[in-house]
Amino acid sequence: MERRIIKHPEDVVPIITKYAKFRQEHFGIICLDSERKVISEKCLFIGSEHKSLIDTKMLFWYALSKKASMIIVYHNHPSGGNSPSVYDVETTENLNKACKIVGVQLLDHVIITKYSYFSFLEHNLVLGKDTDKKSKVAEV
Repeated sequence: MERRIIKHPEDVVPIITKYAKFRQEHFGIICLDSERKVISEKCLFIGSEHKSLIDTKMLFWYALSKKASMIIVYHNHPSGGNSPSVYDVETTENLNKACKIVGVQLLDHVIITKYSYFSFLEHNLVLGKDTDKKSKVAEV
């Protein structure tokens, strides 16, 4: 079976659409190899209607156990709004810092709802404030 290649944020949507229907937040990870081929996808944490607590150690244990070169994290918003919360932005920034330490690239954080999605990469929020816009686009 040929593995799916992620070239653009919208390529993630069919993989995670199943989480849009849940009434609790589900936070998961898509592990990719160096060619952006999907190795695995797994929901790692289930929270409340408004928040899911993330255990960074567990997230990286999973990514490293799959020998991921790159990861995309995702979660659903049961409320239907796709705008990231302050907590979502902080979580993404913290995961990006941790990724740099362990040598795994954070490609994107995608929020899925029943009718839409939000990509941190598309909105220049995934790679931190110290990277210019050109390099962010070049990595997609």
